[in-house]
Amino acid sequence: MEMKGLRPGPGVVDLLAHLMEGNLLACAQEIDKLAMLFGAAEVGLDDIEGNLSDNARYNVFALADASLRGERSRLRGFSTACAAKALNRS
Repeated sequence: MEMKGLRPGPGVVDLLAHLMEGNLLACAQEIDKLAMLFGAAEVGLDDIEGNLSDNARYNVFALADASLRGERSRLRGFSTACAAKALNRS
């Protein structure tokens, strides 16, 4: 996070580690997304709770299920993850 200019506040790293469940690629993507959202700043739990996706658990079947159930917030997480991945590739 520090390499991206982010200064994590108390509990931020723990929450990130919990949600990513050891998926380092997903973790790196979330850090990139946070850097785009907040720039070089200190980020606290209040800042990131609504912005962190549970990428470690996303798969194509979960996307289909969320679509069929109309879970807009879950679909937003998928689209954010896809956009961050696309930005990393360009």
